[in-house]
Amino acid sequence: MIRPALVLAALSVAPSALAAEYRAFTLTDGRTFVAEVLSTEATGMRVRVPAGETTVPFEQLVDMVPVEESAYLSQDEWLVYVAADGAYQSGFAAAFHAIPGVVVADDATASLSGEERRAAAVCGADLACVVDALDGNARWMWVVVGKMEGADAVFEGATTKGATRTRSSAPRSDVGAVNAAAWQVLGLTPHASSVVSLTPEPEEPEPKGPRTPREPREREPMTSERATALSFIPLPGAPNAAAGDWAGFGIGLAAVIPATVVWVGATGKASQSAGGHVAMALGGYYAATVATNHILSATRLRDRGIAVGVAPTRGEGAQVTVTIVR
Repeated sequence: MIRPALVLAALSVAPSALAAEYRAFTLTDGRTFVAEVLSTEATGMRVRVPAGETTVPFEQLVDMVPVEESAYLSQDEWLVYVAADGAYQSGFAAAFHAIPGVVVADDATASLSGEERRAAAVCGADLACVVDALDGNARWMWVVVGKMEGADAVFEGATTKGATRTRSSAPRSDVGAVNAAAWQVLGLTPHASSVVSLTPEPEEPEPKGPRTPREPREREPMTSERATALSFIPLPGAPNAAAGDWAGFGIGLAAVIPATVVWVGATGKASQSAGGHVAMALGGYYAATVATNHILSATRLRDRGIAVGVAPTRGEGAQVTVTIVR
């Protein structure tokens, strides 16, 4: 039965005190912790602990003693023992590793004796069995059993020193909701200073300012050496295209393509095989391309006129005729 004096002391706490007030709480379910008092509500006291915010129901309040802030800062972390089927153990435990002020009682902690660990392990995911196995430990702790029920991840919680029982669940595919359920089974909600985000927030795109116009890239000047090198590319008018002279590029195509067609026709009868015909055709195309590129480059650099034509020869064959106008 709750003491009337404690109720009066709780109700006397100002809902919004100018200075933080800290109390050491003892509850009927064996929990003891130091908390900062936030407000007094109809059913209990709203307090802040290092792990988050929680409500202390009046009917569970056994004792409440004023303490200094140093006691709040130096108190032990809440201990949580997580039990689940082997395949899900690490996943359920990970949800509690993310809560500040909470430590999971696993092999890395010295809070449990070897005998207690073995007894709890035998229980598997039986909540009542695990609570009984750990009841002899000097520290109070939360015991949480994780289960998969259909599409949901279910948390069942209990305190080792009392009758408090809790339950929360979330869709197993929603990581943020599962993390929130881990807080809820401990009776916690994150406070403003918590560094843990339960659900990832979408990043706001940075506002885009006016786009700075890109400066036109300066074209590399066409020199005799560069033009000569480009002339050997098997593309008619390649030096002209590199210099931005699209009219010259067109002249190159107009000169080489007809010349190649005539050359292929003229060499067809002279070749001894299909492979030889292809080789002669490619050789003629390349020779015409290189010659045309050289002539067009020289004409462009020296500002001379040019005329390129194709003429048949006597008998079988053809010739490329190039005329430079000085």
